[in-house]
Amino acid sequence: MKHDHTIAARIHKAVTDFERQWLSGGHLVEVMVPHLPDLQDLWGRVSDRELRELCLAYPGIHRFAALMEDFSMQDQQMRGSGPHPFQHLGELKEPFRSEAERLLRLASELQAGNGSTEQRINLLYEWKQDVERLLSGDFAGSLPQDVTEVLSKTFETIETRM
Repeated sequence: MKHDHTIAARIHKAVTDFERQWLSGGHLVEVMVPHLPDLQDLWGRVSDRELRELCLAYPGIHRFAALMEDFSMQDQQMRGSGPHPFQHLGELKEPFRSEAERLLRLASELQAGNGSTEQRINLLYEWKQDVERLLSGDFAGSLPQDVTEVLSKTFETIETRM
């Protein structure tokens, strides 16, 4: 449970920090992308009681989850009403999915700013190398070009915020 509180606190801090910068709605979702794997993990793994306690202790989690739910509903409506901008992409397959989730989690840790400057610099260097390996095909073979383009833009956006 201590690990869950650590994750919840990190998500809450990021949400409140970005809200202080007047980010909300889609803009908040965009900057919170690195925290999605952790949010999904908490939502799917902890009991309803524990989740309720985490949301009470760290209200940023609840706000972020509500935004993601709205975002998901909008996505489903777009899929049902005609062409969707990413409909052709499909789901990211393993082991690419796990690696992308790992890189997102690492990005959220970097954004949290914990550790010494030297540790953060080394971690950022490692993160950049691993992103490059994933996108170049050195990780586990190449991804389809359109998937590579979407991931590249996502990771570039994340990197500019670190």
